[in-house]
Amino acid sequence: MHTESSVIFSAAEIFDGRENYNQRWRWVAAKKLLDATNAEPSKSSILEIFDDYQQAVPPVVLPADPAWLDLVFADAGTIEAVVDAVVAKYDVISGSEFRDYITGRARAIQSIAAYLATHVDVDDPDAAKKVEDLAANTLAYHLADGATRAKLLEVFSAIAAKLKGNADADYRALIRKSPLPPADIKVLSTWLTAHQAVLLKAAEEGTLLELVVEQALPFVAAKSLRGLDTKLVVLPALKSWIVGSTFSEIQADLVAAGVKIGNSWPTAEHAVSICEDGFGYHLAMILASITDLAEPVSQKLCDAVASFQRQVKNGLGDDPSNAFYEAGFADRVVAQALAAAFLGIADRSAVRRLCRKNRDAVFIALKDFPDYFMSVARELSAT
Repeated sequence: MHTESSVIFSAAEIFDGRENYNQRWRWVAAKKLLDATNAEPSKSSILEIFDDYQQAVPPVVLPADPAWLDLVFADAGTIEAVVDAVVAKYDVISGSEFRDYITGRARAIQSIAAYLATHVDVDDPDAAKKVEDLAANTLAYHLADGATRAKLLEVFSAIAAKLKGNADADYRALIRKSPLPPADIKVLSTWLTAHQAVLLKAAEEGTLLELVVEQALPFVAAKSLRGLDTKLVVLPALKSWIVGSTFSEIQADLVAAGVKIGNSWPTAEHAVSICEDGFGYHLAMILASITDLAEPVSQKLCDAVASFQRQVKNGLGDDPSNAFYEAGFADRVVAQALAAAFLGIADRSAVRRLCRKNRDAVFIALKDFPDYFMSVARELSAT
């Protein structure tokens, strides 16, 4: 029996044994997990936008400035301007800590903007009422006191006004589709439109990776990629990741390139963080947004970026390996081994057909791997 988030998982035997002298302690323990007095207090990340800036060393508290909430269309330059102004005024303020503070508020404000763009037509005469209703139905509103509720309604209304005054219907549609901040969406959308011909040519010549990644990396928030040279480190590591190189091979390449993580040489853990977090999650998320933005520009370009995004997300460069990986054999080594053993697999449907018709052959190919992958094959063979 264990808990995960707010969900309690328990075997039926625990309930059945509640009257058994030797087993009833489990039922008592399970009930304690349901006791509301043992729960942590509810919190809302939205309410954090009203928190003062607090710095431990040296100790500083700055009251939250309403101007720090005018961040709907803030980009990196806007945030830096706010940070520079505050640091110039208060020399005891840590630029890096205050940057994190402002960045967190920008992220929250822009998330609210995306939420409003999704659920409210700001051109509707009744938009103001709908915005207030949405704000009033948030956890933040229910947890807040009267004064904070009023401020929350003001923030939601101000964000809606910003959307109406600074984003047309097409721009708001892009905001709804992408997890990126509105300012970043605008930059990427403009870049795609202006460089459509160049990007299509690069896709034909096999050089799309370099062009798209160099444009996408400034928007990647992964700490694992910070400070790494794009051409000398990131691109070579990304190419190795896509062709299926092992983490130890990628780590060895990083060491050979003279890369330092802080004051240390890269370890296998650093390679895992760079590849799975930096590439497989953060970069892949940006590429997914670029794919959505490319769709109205050029379907051919959209398909090319989508294919590349899939490779970056999974760390696999060929369709058969990706098909096995996405069908449930979610280990790069296993997926590549299966792709090599069974040629001609193009998609997940083909993987399921293979498992149904040739399950014994799949089991033989999996004999050197953990039993978990046998269970995946069994499950697929039953579908």
